[in-house]
Amino acid sequence: MRKRFFTSVLIMIMVLPFHVFASSDLGKVRIGNITAFTGEVFVRTNGEWDRLGKTPHPIYSSDKVVTNRGRAEVSLADGEVLKLDTDSNISISQHKEKTGVFFKERVKSTQIDVLLGKIWFDIQSREKGNQIKFRTPSMTALIRGASGVAETNQRGESNFGLISGNAEASGYYENPSDMNPPDVDEYAENLRSDSGRANSDIQKLVKKAVQRQRAAKRAVADATVRIKKTDENDIREMALAAAAKAEAASAQAAADILSAQAVLTDAEQMKDEDMITKAQGFLNDIMDIADRAAESAQMTVQMADAALSATTPEISQAYAEAAMAFSSAAEANANATNAAVNVAEITVSDNDEEGMEAAKGEVEKAKRHAEKASAAAQNAAAQARAAANADTPEAVQAALAAAVANGAAASANGEASKINAIIAKALSTKNSDSVLKIQNTAGRAEGMAEEAFVRAENASVLAERAANATTKAGAQAVLIVAKAQAAAAKAQSAAAKAYAAAAKANANVAVRQASGDDRGAKLAQVEANAAEAHASISTRAAQNASGYAEIALKALTEKEATDAADDADDAFGDAEQAANNAENAANNTEETEEDSFTPGTGGASPTEKHQLPPIQTNPFQHDEGSASDK
Repeated sequence: MRKRFFTSVLIMIMVLPFHVFASSDLGKVRIGNITAFTGEVFVRTNGEWDRLGKTPHPIYSSDKVVTNRGRAEVSLADGEVLKLDTDSNISISQHKEKTGVFFKERVKSTQIDVLLGKIWFDIQSREKGNQIKFRTPSMTALIRGASGVAETNQRGESNFGLISGNAEASGYYENPSDMNPPDVDEYAENLRSDSGRANSDIQKLVKKAVQRQRAAKRAVADATVRIKKTDENDIREMALAAAAKAEAASAQAAADILSAQAVLTDAEQMKDEDMITKAQGFLNDIMDIADRAAESAQMTVQMADAALSATTPEISQAYAEAAMAFSSAAEANANATNAAVNVAEITVSDNDEEGMEAAKGEVEKAKRHAEKASAAAQNAAAQARAAANADTPEAVQAALAAAVANGAAASANGEASKINAIIAKALSTKNSDSVLKIQNTAGRAEGMAEEAFVRAENASVLAERAANATTKAGAQAVLIVAKAQAAAAKAQSAAAKAYAAAAKANANVAVRQASGDDRGAKLAQVEANAAEAHASISTRAAQNASGYAEIALKALTEKEATDAADDADDAFGDAEQAANNAENAANNTEETEEDSFTPGTGGASPTEKHQLPPIQTNPFQHDEGSASDK
């Protein structure tokens, strides 16, 4: 099979910024560690809950630490120590400012919200302008050097007292009855819960959110493995895997609703009307997006059922492709809820609405990708129905090709939405280097998604032409071109998947750097660089596939169109292989040492969007009457 390579694509790849493949110092954003614990302790970072398993466990700005039947000790970067008693719930945020000629960042203040429970603290003497603020629902205390206790019960009533030092306290509070620090080394089985705090709404909601998020994560992981193991020729398994993926995505979106409700409950516990208003707005938005994820999941099941009951393999596959498209739409909506709940937590706990504007923009982008994915899924379903009602084999095959193309467009938008969610998390850490790195990737993935959508639209129009063709030769000619468009759309989707893998890889690098795991970061960076390189290769193949698809659109002979369609399919294979390699490299970054989150890069940009030529029954003959049936 002869290959045509496109000079413009090669040049475009060659002129990509060299920093894409370079290791970047992503700056350390950790503000402390959990240094000891006993019993059950949960930590929320960037919208993700983690049950504490070992120490030291890094703490970042806007993290939440919750003890159930457990205790924990937190050491902040400047030497401050916090000890949390059983059934306690706090959030920690740090605010910085840039000073001096070189705008060097320094810590301006650290805020600790004691939403529930008892906190013993030992704060080292601090310079003026660098203070710690304790907030409870009824009082505020500014501390530069002191030790003591801050306590809040389930009714929002507070106790506050000092063992040593001075504090500027305001509001309503009483003196604590017990000033002794909790014993973090005590055996967990000897700990006793405070029944009032343990049964409070704020603690019960945290437990539900943790359980729901864990279950959703397992479902997503299981569905991902199932998708990867599914043979594309096994239509039944493809349909069932799509249903599993969609249901897992819907479960993830539902878990995000609980997390958003927890944010609102925090605001209500703090009796902060501004926080409550903001949290309620985020919750409403997340619930709307989650509803769309659930609707896409329902449509996935309908399409899967149709695939299982279809009368021919071609119609069954068309419905299976539609099911997979709706599962991608459900996933895209879940990515949007995940980004939104992370932004909600940062905005409300940090009261940093201005700093979160860019992150909110990523949520909106994720929502738009979800809308695009849903539109592509609806088109795929329409093509599946068209295949079921088609009168000729060529029309069936053309409708199937269009369903495949629209499924690829939905998938590409789903991959792009993953990157939007990662960027939102990166922005919340205020790590500017990592944000710049991942934004480069996002723009390229978005371009791939747009190109895939264009190719899918082309395929849909061609499928309609095939259905309306008056000659078999005309229908066959259109079918060939439609298959070329489908191959190009699949290639664009593969490239978008590669970019998502590169983003994930660089996210893991950034987290290792932030947590001080320099060795792990260096090892992970090697894999991240490999993921970026594979993403670039996948891009070149995708661009070639689009070029071949364009040649097929403009071909004057059936042989020329057939060659171009075959070349487009080969290019898709190259793009898919490179994307798989990128995913493998990204997965290796998770196995280096520890795991978590932040951002990445890779790639190229989409080709120029092309318009379909004027409608003809046979693209290879300008005189329909001269075409002969075969």
